Amino acid sequence: MTNLKGVSSLKLHRDITVAQKTTWFMFRGIHEAWKGEPKEAFEGSVEIDETFIGGKRANMSNKERRRLRKAGMMQGLQGKIIAIGAKNRETGRVTVKVIYSVDGDTLRGLVEEVSSPNTMVYTDEARGYKGIEREHGSVNYSVSEYVQEMAHVNGVESFWSMLKRGYHGVCHYISPEHLERYIGEYAGRHNFLQADAIDQLMNVVTRLFGTRILYRDLVESGKVT
Repeated sequence: MTNLKGVSSLKLHRDITVAQKTTWFMFRGIHEAWKGEPKEAFEGSVEIDETFIGGKRANMSNKERRRLRKAGMMQGLQGKIIAIGAKNRETGRVTVKVIYSVDGDTLRGLVEEVSSPNTMVYTDEARGYKGIEREHGSVNYSVSEYVQEMAHVNGVESFWSMLKRGYHGVCHYISPEHLERYIGEYAGRHNFLQADAIDQLMNVVTRLFGTRILYRDLVESGKVT
């Protein structure tokens, strides 16, 4: 829990000599704990950005394609899953969510969900952000513009970079059905990064009180990853 990029269930099962499905189930408990992380409406200055997570569609088996298509998860660039994140510049806190479209209704709705009306919002030039009911600054990546005075999304992109290092270097693959749990864990770990290790652990334990998770409920929807 205190490792910035996480630890895989395969490594942990070797370290503590239990079955791999036991450590996988343990991690699902941690994910469930962070699931309760408040989706607060940020004040001040907020950066919002989307990213694409996952492998190329060309590398998927036909069985995997059919499974994801049936679950409505084949959207995105080359079969990747879309995630969107917001970072408060003043507090450094982030909140993340899996989405299935980058149309205007989805992006504008997300902006209103994560920011208060008097917030200054910074985004890239994506068309879906046009017309948001917030003060709005943006940068235009298509012409290699990454900073325009105070307008940039470097903070939330730094979070995406850390998450993807964990994805590729630790997890290697995450089932789309479980992706929101994983990115929620990374967001929770980021938000408590400055706390002492014991405080981080106590925070997770406290969140688990009253939570009941069944293994069969976690695996019935798809691949265990």
